[in-house]
Amino acid sequence: MKLCMYCLFILLFMFLNSGCSKSNVPIGYTFTLAVPVEYTNGFGGKAYLMETDQMPLNFRAALSIDAIDGRYACSLEIFLGNVKIWSSGHQSKFYTSEICTLELIKMGDLRLKGPNEVIGWRTGTSGQGVENLQLLESGNLVLVDTQGNIKWQTFNFPTNVLLEGQRLSVTKTSTPTGNSSLLGQETSPSSS
Repeated sequence: MKLCMYCLFILLFMFLNSGCSKSNVPIGYTFTLAVPVEYTNGFGGKAYLMETDQMPLNFRAALSIDAIDGRYACSLEIFLGNVKIWSSGHQSKFYTSEICTLELIKMGDLRLKGPNEVIGWRTGTSGQGVENLQLLESGNLVLVDTQGNIKWQTFNFPTNVLLEGQRLSVTKTSTPTGNSSLLGQETSPSSS
């Protein structure tokens, strides 16, 4: 029953925020999901924020909360149909409680936050002129400036799925907060 009420809350929240079905998100965008108070093994909640309009399968970006080993992990994920093809938590999980917030701040950084402004993942693009977050028909989630130049892209941070047009680069590493010293470490609000 609690799980049904929580799912209803997510759907109502998405409806009120009109968060779904955009393929272009402007600077200043914020979306927050509530994290369940009690741990439920196997819980997985997603709020789809963006999608392409391809048929029969389209790409979708979601803010996700998943129950993992007694805690809740928050991540930004890309799906092709129902198959996850990219996750901000691929190398390092961001564990949170109470809330999971995705925001594209005015300085151009895309980030995931928990309670008390704890940042668990970020793109590191502050001050680069970022104006929009876009989900391209290739499945590449990109941050672009006013001229359409890509300042950050998921294609530079591959997980276990490669898509057409995606290249591997030995110079790029994905980190939870943009700090290379955190590479491979798990982060949680309680450890910060």
